Formats: sequence, C-alpha cells, structure tokens
Amino acid sequence: MQYDFPAPAEVRGVEVYWFDDTGRGQCRVPASWRVMARVGCTWRTVENPSHYGAEPDRYNTCTFTPILAEALRLEITSQSGFAGGIHEWRIHDEPRESATDAD
Repeated sequence: MQYDFPAPAEVRGVEVYWFDDTGRGQCRVPASWRVMARVGCTWRTVENPSHYGAEPDRYNTCTFTPILAEALRLEITSQSGFAGGIHEWRIHDEPRESATDAD
C-alpha cells in the first residue's frame, strides 16, 4: 500500500487498523509489515520503528525517527494461506511550507 504526498512532508509515525474476519472469512492480520519512505528516488526503511503491531480490533501504532518524505509505503507479508486487508491507515505528518507559503 502506498501514499504519495502532494508535497514533501515530515513523517513521524503511522497507525494501521488491520482487517480480520476470523470466523467469517479468509482475511487475517499480517504476519509482518514495515514502513518504507521515499526520499528523492530512493525507498528506505524508516529508522528506529517503535513496534510493528498486528493486533486485531484496534489501531496499531508505529512511531519512528522523523523523515522528510515524498511518499510512504507499507510492505506487508500476509499469513500463509490467508488474504490481508486494512480498514484504515493514518499517517502522522506535517506538511512542509514552501518559501512562498511562508511569506
């Protein structure tokens, strides 16, 4: 999953609410995941992630060292034999002001 910012933004964390329909379907929380940030033309793993949680029925928060990014990506590994999904993804960011915005 990827989000492209309209302008570079300083990002410091995300919250992910995983979709899990245990007992009704074949969708489960992921086996693992990580946050990648695009800086220029390069994708890199964010530094010092706090925790990559995959708990159902709640937001799973991951904070990290702030990074000025043009895009964010969640790289997700599904549990074997199951699909995965996201109810909601929140990004903790602060848009950067351009020189003309600050005038």
